[in-house]
Amino acid sequence: MTAIPFLYSMPTRIIHGPGSLGRLGEEAGLLGLRRVLLVSDPGVRKAGLVERAQEPLQKAGIAASLFTEVEENPCMATVRRGYDLLRAERLEGVIVIGGGSAMCAAKAIALLGSNGGEISDYEGVGKFALAPLPVIAIPTTAGSGSEVSQSFILTNEVRNDKFTVSGPTNFPSMAILDAELLMSVPPRVAVFAGLDALSHAVEALWAKGATPITEALALAAIRSIFANLRRASFSPDLAAKDAMIVASSMANMACGNSGLAIVHAIGRFIESRYHYPHGQVNGVLLPIGMDFNRPVCARQFSAMARGLSTRAGDGAETEERLADRAAGLVRDLMRANDFALTFDLRPPAAELRQMAEATERYPMTARNARAVTAADAEAMLRAAFGM
Repeated sequence: MTAIPFLYSMPTRIIHGPGSLGRLGEEAGLLGLRRVLLVSDPGVRKAGLVERAQEPLQKAGIAASLFTEVEENPCMATVRRGYDLLRAERLEGVIVIGGGSAMCAAKAIALLGSNGGEISDYEGVGKFALAPLPVIAIPTTAGSGSEVSQSFILTNEVRNDKFTVSGPTNFPSMAILDAELLMSVPPRVAVFAGLDALSHAVEALWAKGATPITEALALAAIRSIFANLRRASFSPDLAAKDAMIVASSMANMACGNSGLAIVHAIGRFIESRYHYPHGQVNGVLLPIGMDFNRPVCARQFSAMARGLSTRAGDGAETEERLADRAAGLVRDLMRANDFALTFDLRPPAAELRQMAEATERYPMTARNARAVTAADAEAMLRAAFGM
């Protein structure tokens, strides 16, 4: 078989381990930062985690201006307010402590910090000329993996839509993976985050940009998520939370290079219209997308099922039989974590058709291993809404 050339990129420096937040001041100093914008959201600040991030910065003599107004699914106006503060105080970089929404906003602010303009000017891939200001990303959920991603997603409140900005210089400079920061995450939020990470890993198996490296990362992340999601979400088990925060980063190291596909393509339109949380949307759509892609993913799904199996004799099962079990295993995991497999709304048929037609046209859909028509997308939407 002829080797297929590929590119893999992940330049973010990762500092891992419980208590590693204490290294923040030292690591920021290595980047030459003396004045920074510290970005977060109200919930993380209320939990006391912003103060915990300030302590090592103060010890290192690094001044931090706070911007903790980031909402779920941040919009362009939020980014503009953060950028205005960064510019007014002549700050040199951005530190973000929070979940995926805070990280998206922080990365957008850092991009404007070096390029100026409006954030919507940079929609797409590689539309900005200068690398963003340095970003240190500190996740407080194990889900988005944005701390190791070259992309961010924002809400365009004018179009009532979401858009993505991406580019090879858009990775955070550094990520700090400290599982102690996950101790206060509510179970429902932790489950949604974990299923978001799982969707990244599984989509990396069927995206057209998949490579041996992304597949290995994805399969390892899937195994870890299955093994640790419930304990990490419903108990104070630090080891399980640590495994999940690493798995979340691994999943994005996979999908960030392979690309994402039909689950996230359809999910974009559900989130924009109905405002369900991102992790919930991806969780509901994931096994439905697996059912759709099963005809072209026997090898990948059988490898996934074999890695998850605890049944004697599974090693002797055929590839086809193992592949058939993969989506069922995902549904079992969701039920075990009290996750509803469909949404509670029943949208009008006309809205489903509109979203399906938009999905067919959306560029991310073209990355799916199996071609997707509007009729296919509508069938998946109907399944997601229990119709």
